[in-house]
Parts: sequence; structure tokens; C-alpha cells
Amino acid sequence: MAFLKRGKKKGEEGYGQGKAAIAEGDDVLLDEEAMVEKLLGMIESPDY
Repeated sequence: MAFLKRGKKKGEEGYGQGKAAIAEGDDVLLDEEAMVEKLLGMIESPDY
């Protein structure tokens, strides 16, 4: 699939230089019940 861009391979310039940041106040905690409800809604959708 030509549209998928993978990360750098070991030995390539820039390998291991990825960065991620989570700002204070970002909502990073998962609400398990909401996640299950959303997932089931997507799976049970007639468009799935």
C-alpha cells in the first residue's frame, strides 16, 4: 500500500528521533464504558 508512511528504519538518518508530548490538562484517560459503547455502535452500524 503506497499510501502508508512507515517510520524510519534502524540505520536511516533521523531514526529514533520521534517525539511526543502531552500537555497538562489533555484528556488522556480512557472512559472504558464510553469506549465500549462507541465501538459497539460502530460494529453494529448497518454501514459497517
